[in-house]
Amino acid sequence: MPARKNKPSLWRGLSRGVRLLLIGANVVAALLLVACAWSTHVSPVHWPWLSSFALTFPAYLAANMFFLALWLVFRWRHALISLAALVLSWGSVRAYFPINVPNPHPKDCIKVMTYNVWGFAENDHFKKKNKKFEQVLDYLSKSDADVVCFQEYVYWANRDGHKVEEALRSNWRYIDSVHVGNENFMGICSRYPIVDREIIMKYYHTHGAVAYRLKVGKDTVTVINSHFVSNHISGDDKVMYKEMVTRPRKGTWLSNLRYLGRKLGRSGALRAVQVDSVAAYVARHCDKPLVLCGDFNEPPVAYAHYRLTRHLRDAYAATATGPGVTYHESDLYFRLDNILCSKHWKPYGAYVDTGIATSDHYPVAVYLQLKTN
Repeated sequence: MPARKNKPSLWRGLSRGVRLLLIGANVVAALLLVACAWSTHVSPVHWPWLSSFALTFPAYLAANMFFLALWLVFRWRHALISLAALVLSWGSVRAYFPINVPNPHPKDCIKVMTYNVWGFAENDHFKKKNKKFEQVLDYLSKSDADVVCFQEYVYWANRDGHKVEEALRSNWRYIDSVHVGNENFMGICSRYPIVDREIIMKYYHTHGAVAYRLKVGKDTVTVINSHFVSNHISGDDKVMYKEMVTRPRKGTWLSNLRYLGRKLGRSGALRAVQVDSVAAYVARHCDKPLVLCGDFNEPPVAYAHYRLTRHLRDAYAATATGPGVTYHESDLYFRLDNILCSKHWKPYGAYVDTGIATSDHYPVAVYLQLKTN
C-alpha cells in the first residue's frame, strides 16, 4: 500500500521571503519590548527621548502577544522569541497589565484614595449651572475612604473655599491643603489626626509633593501626596496626536512626531528631577509605615514608577487586574495615578473607579492593612 503524503502546512505554503519577514518582524518587536522595559532604569534627565519611548510599550506588548499566538498555532518553536522577550520584560508587563485573584479585604483595613479632581470639575469658574461640583462632593461622601489625597485642588481659596471645606468636613475631620502654584492646591482629607506636614518639593507650575504624618491608632503613618509635572500637552497637541494615529499624512507626520517628542522629553527630564527628590525622601523614611499617592503623569512603564517602586509596592499591580486606565481625556488612555505602599502594609482590592467621569482622571482606591510584627 503506498505511503500517504503529508499535506503541505500553511506555513510551508508561504514563500521564503514572507516567512523571513514575519520572523524578522517578531525579532524587532521582541527587542523593542525588552529595550522599552529596561529603559525605565535610565533617567530622562540624561536621555529625554526615553519619555516618549516609554509611551510605546503597549504597542510592543500587543505585537509580541500577537506573534506568540501566531507561532503557537503554526510554528511553535518560533514562539520562543516572544516568550523570551516577555520573560525579560516581566516586571514591566506585570506593572502595565497585572493579573490577580480577587481577595476580600479584612475589616481592619484603612481605605486610601487618590484623585486628581481637576478643580472639582468646575472649569467654568464655579458657575451655578455646572452641577459637577456637587457630583464630586456627593461621590466623595459616599466613597467611605479614610484618607483622600487630592491633586489639582484648584479654587480652594478663590471662591467659597469655606463651603468646600465645610462640605468635606462632614465626612473627614482633618483637612489640610498646600498652595503649589498659580491657583492650584494639593489637599488631603483624613479621619485620622494630622500630626504634622512636610513639603518635600514644590514646582513653579502647580506641582509638588507633601508628606503628612497621621496618627492611626498607636502608629504614626506617613502619607505622601504627590503631583509630578505634566507633559503640558495642549488641546492642539492632542488633535495633532489623534491625526497622526488615525490619519497620518506624508510630509507632516515626521515633523509632528519630532515636535511632540521634544515636548515630552523636556517635561520628562523635569519630572525625573522631582521623582528623584521624592524617591530620596522615601528611601529615608520607608523604614516606617508609608503610603505614596499621586498623579505621576507617566504610565507604569516609565522612570517614575520604576524609581519609586524600588522601595515601595504598587498596590494596584499587586491586587488588581487589567491596565487600570485613570486618564481618559481626548482619546488618551493611561494609568497615571498610583498608590504605593511600604512593606509594612498588605494591600487589598485596589481599583480604578470609572463610575465618575467629572474629571479627566478617575480616582484610584485601595484597602491597606497594617501588618503586625
